[in-house]
Amino acid sequence: MGTQHRQVVQCFPLLSFLLAVNTTALQYVSLDVEGAEADILINFPWEEVDVTVWTIEHRINTDKFKNMYEQVLPTRGIKSSDEEVLNTSFKTSSTGSGSAPVKTMTKVVYYAAAQRDPNQGKDPYFTRFMQERGYVLYDYWDGDYTFIKRNSSICQRHCPA
Repeated sequence: MGTQHRQVVQCFPLLSFLLAVNTTALQYVSLDVEGAEADILINFPWEEVDVTVWTIEHRINTDKFKNMYEQVLPTRGIKSSDEEVLNTSFKTSSTGSGSAPVKTMTKVVYYAAAQRDPNQGKDPYFTRFMQERGYVLYDYWDGDYTFIKRNSSICQRHCPA
């Protein structure tokens, strides 16, 4: 659509810009960066910037969120047409010598052949990443996620119980 022109522009980290305008609290951020969202969110200054609502376009075209969790929590998934099994091993540290105890959680979800999987197309590693930062997945449609901060007044009014 039109002619492409390359230009060099000066960029700043979001935190630098926010500090320059004397704010670190944002009500809404829309992140649509055509595949670079993993790099941005993994390096986002979560402790310094408070965002109430995020809308993020994210397609499962990168393994960055998955790789981040598999390095810490090994995950193996088995899928078939009517069953999904997710096995996750959580390793806990021990103060004494010897091997650390391992707890295993197994989640089994069965879907009837005619029933649509409500999570189809969602990236479970990405949603986990946001949930661990205090957000609730409010809406999802075709790669567009809306997250609301769990302890916000907006979530108290609109998030499912």
